[in-house]
Amino acid sequence: MDPRIQNLIGLNSDVGYAFGLTKSGKYMMTRNGGNLWTNISPKLYQSFSIDIPPLSLPWENLTQDILSTPHKCSSPDGTHTFAATDDGLHQLVGGVWKRVVDWETCC
Repeated sequence: MDPRIQNLIGLNSDVGYAFGLTKSGKYMMTRNGGNLWTNISPKLYQSFSIDIPPLSLPWENLTQDILSTPHKCSSPDGTHTFAATDDGLHQLVGGVWKRVVDWETCC
């Protein structure tokens, strides 16, 4: 992931946007799984519906199965399930975990 990102603060699963905060508190978003992060205004961030809440990101090397990780959350309507691991953010699609954001990928 872009080294400027300190916190992943939410996702809009309808359009596939992920939002983050930099170490200096600036808002950023990505539309392509974390390959390119773009600076945005707080007002633009607030204009999006955030259906996946902020996640606590594990920085240690997790060895347990992703399904049992404590860093898992679902959208409020229960239609999307995400989990954060040491190598990225994953979405459960058709019973299979798919990495949607790679922490190592930068702009």
